[in-house]
Amino acid sequence: MLSILLFQKRSLTVLIAGIHCLSVKAQTPQIVWQKCFGGSKDEESRSMILTSGGGYAFAGFSSSTDGDCTSNQGGDDVWVVNVNASNQIIWQRSLGGTKEDWGRYIVMDTDSNFLVCGHSFSSNGHVTVNRGLQDVWILKLRRSDGTLLWQHSYGGSDVDIGYQIQPTADGGYILVGGTVSNNYDVSGNHGKADIWLVKLNSNRNIMWQRCFGGTEHEEGSSVQITPDGGYVISGFGNSVDGDLNAQYGGYDAWIIRTDAQGNILWQRAFGGSQNDGARDVRPTPDGGYIVTGFTNSNDGLIPPGTYKGNQDIWVWKLNAAGELEWQRLYGGSGEEYSFSIEVLADNSGYLVAGYSSSSDGDLTSNKGSLDVWVFQIDLAGNIVWQRSMGGSVHDRARVIRQVAPNEYLVNAYVRLNNGDISGNHGGKDVWNVRICVPTVYYQDADGDGYGTASVTTEECSTVPPAGFAVAAGDCNDNAASIHPAAYDACNSVDDNCNGMVDENSFTATTSPSGTASFCQGASLTLTASPSGYQYQWLKNGAPVSGATNQTYTTSSAADYAVQVFDAYCSSTSATVTVSKISKPPASITPLGNLDICTTGSVTLQANNGTGLSYQWFKGSKPISGATQQTYTATKTGTYKVQVTNAQGCSKKSTGVTVTSSCRLADRKVHVITLFPNPATGKVWIEFHERQPADGEIWITDIGGKLLAYQRFFAEESLLGVDLPSTATGMLYVTVAWANGKRIVMPLLVRGRSS
Repeated sequence: MLSILLFQKRSLTVLIAGIHCLSVKAQTPQIVWQKCFGGSKDEESRSMILTSGGGYAFAGFSSSTDGDCTSNQGGDDVWVVNVNASNQIIWQRSLGGTKEDWGRYIVMDTDSNFLVCGHSFSSNGHVTVNRGLQDVWILKLRRSDGTLLWQHSYGGSDVDIGYQIQPTADGGYILVGGTVSNNYDVSGNHGKADIWLVKLNSNRNIMWQRCFGGTEHEEGSSVQITPDGGYVISGFGNSVDGDLNAQYGGYDAWIIRTDAQGNILWQRAFGGSQNDGARDVRPTPDGGYIVTGFTNSNDGLIPPGTYKGNQDIWVWKLNAAGELEWQRLYGGSGEEYSFSIEVLADNSGYLVAGYSSSSDGDLTSNKGSLDVWVFQIDLAGNIVWQRSMGGSVHDRARVIRQVAPNEYLVNAYVRLNNGDISGNHGGKDVWNVRICVPTVYYQDADGDGYGTASVTTEECSTVPPAGFAVAAGDCNDNAASIHPAAYDACNSVDDNCNGMVDENSFTATTSPSGTASFCQGASLTLTASPSGYQYQWLKNGAPVSGATNQTYTTSSAADYAVQVFDAYCSSTSATVTVSKISKPPASITPLGNLDICTTGSVTLQANNGTGLSYQWFKGSKPISGATQQTYTATKTGTYKVQVTNAQGCSKKSTGVTVTSSCRLADRKVHVITLFPNPATGKVWIEFHERQPADGEIWITDIGGKLLAYQRFFAEESLLGVDLPSTATGMLYVTVAWANGKRIVMPLLVRGRSS
């Protein structure tokens, strides 16, 4: 049976092993402000999102009816709070029934209202349905005033829990959690508890659902939509059958990648011989995934010597196929645990939120028992900065979000009023803390925006104080024109403090250079180098008016050069001599009749010339492989030839039109069947509609020799023509009407057996 301790009151843990954790000295974040939200009993936040205008909203549970909590339906209620940029509550709602109801995740829906995922034991109050024990409960609230827009319960007769929900591109939703049920909304349970993935349509009806696991205990903790419309899921499990092989021992962290229909594309277990778990997973810009959680192991996938003791936060990076790229362990000799990980907006690293009881290893302080612990790592897993905060008892961070380039909002829950905490209402409170990583500023005596590294100050502000600059590296703080961003002019001075003098001198060149040519009727474009300067083109040594771009296009033969310059340096290129090449002649001589009715083809011949090449065209399209001086046309149309000389200059001829008078007959008006075809001694001609006039029939060979002749009247519909005994091979049957219309049809005649 599903562990209620793990499934309800305790958050799933995930393991991640570090290859090599280095101690990195970095600026310690400072608390800008902190505020407690709650009443005299217990309140916790499990998720937080940023809203417009610098505000935020969080979701969790509340059992109070005082302080910031104005109502309670009974037991723990789902608690959703919307806060403005001044930390004032815009509205708060307690939702549920008389039993335990929790919010575990909040996200913005596609219409910018709040979507909350959690669980409920109730079947009254705001909860309209309960299938038994604990159900997944989804709620949607209007962002402006907290009105409950709709709510829905999902599950079976046993324990079911929702951890995360995400809106999908089709207007529906994907949610993940765990289930012990195998009835009602749940099917396919492998035994005990399974990860439960559910796809809902825009009306919140289940489109499909999947149970992932084996005969033991599995549970999902987060789900994210992948760029291809599939899903990546984090969780844990200890089965060695079904979908999972928890081969390392105890509970293993488990990552599952599915397609858009929830079919497993790949799945990976991670861990050691003790309990390990994955708590959050996020797609990364390189197509891979970053995962966070915890580990209690010192073996298996955990590299020797990296486990710090008791329980560590584990972060690992996977590629697109789920293969391990790197892993790191974070913490000290005490207990550490991570709930969430975020990809930084500039993709330079990741933010991790959790808790710690250590004051050694990667941590420098502890206020007592468990502290809120947040830290930033770079793309290789190195700690950029870290901060532990809290009071003398258990405090835990659930989420950290970046709100400015060096400022972050931490969502946590705490007890008591000591250490970093003030304003606690009693019991557990939601604690939101804004922290800033202070910036080091450098004294800037000459006001050029660059200071010297010898005199510094640290400020929790993105604006440097008077007389200081963000950047160091000024090699002469008494001359405002000399600093690292200065242009290094051609003046024998190191203007940009990089140890080199006049490094921006350059040599102007043209492409092409030396000599160049172009075809008559075309032009030549000259390009100056280097790029990023000002330009003046010269023709026969004189400036060309208006020719000040990096490129210059000419249709005249002459000597050209270019002057390249800026405010500090200049250079003139060598001369390029440009000449003009005449086009070759292009003409077509037909070697036969252009009417191919009887011959079936005509040979077209292009003009002769030394070093010429040819390309024939039918209409505007080149004929594949037609590159000889002659071309035999077998189809009607207008033909041209493009003649190219040895210098690459081309000219296209005027068109020659090939016709066929055999096609003058109107087949739509005079519908005729010729049979049999092939024929032997006799051929029949059937008219399928009354003819417009009397007519005649000729049968000729391919040379035009008449072999048979017969007249017909307009009212006739079928007539036969006897063929001479000597007739064989391909013949032509011509049907001609007195009104001038005619049609020619091919007839194959086989020799008669003797």
